[in-house]
Amino acid sequence: IKETYQPNVQRQKSSQTIQVYKEYLNILKHKFFIIFILASVLIVAVEEQLTNYIGIRLKEQLPNPIQIITAIPMEVDGVNLLGFLKAENTLLVVALTFVVITVIKKWKERVTFLVGLLLFFTGYTVLSFTTIPMLLIVAMFLASIGEMMYIPMQQALLANSVPDHARSTYMSLYGVAIFLGVSAAGVVVIVSEWVPPLVITGAIGLMGGLSFILFARLVSIAKKQEETNITNLKSVSR
Repeated sequence: IKETYQPNVQRQKSSQTIQVYKEYLNILKHKFFIIFILASVLIVAVEEQLTNYIGIRLKEQLPNPIQIITAIPMEVDGVNLLGFLKAENTLLVVALTFVVITVIKKWKERVTFLVGLLLFFTGYTVLSFTTIPMLLIVAMFLASIGEMMYIPMQQALLANSVPDHARSTYMSLYGVAIFLGVSAAGVVVIVSEWVPPLVITGAIGLMGGLSFILFARLVSIAKKQEETNITNLKSVSR
């Protein structure tokens, strides 16, 4: 028996492409998720400044070794100081995550989230303009504590905003957005060649402030949705 059925491969590919476009268009209509992506991109763009603009600035402005603390005979130049800050961040996250979670577990999640964001962006804004070693260390400490505070709820917001039936599409778009945030850090390095450092610090602070406002908006929306769900459950139980 000779097979007579010949599927139209071109039509199938075209149909699949159209379906993918429709899925992405539907995501763009999801206001909550789009706001979440924008806020997260700004977080990444700020965080990546440590190994981009901030690192380059420290290398250029601290070419010669200086003492970290007057009482301790330890000297570092800009490159070594950058390595010290990265190591500090890693060690703090590893050593203090459990402690921070224990301390803040009695706080309201929304308060913890927003305070964490505030500490994080404050720390990175200070990192973007000062060259005083001790102040840099304190700023990284604040940023690291803030990071440990905001990440759990950020992940919860992401998980709750992604529907199960389209999880792969949503997460792929989220991945692309995060990549754009990383790329934005490189753009800041390029722009810094033509604008004063104070302007770059202002831009980093502005990105942090905008991200904070967007996340505060999301928290408000999530709270209202939670209250609506509770009201609906009570109505059904009656």
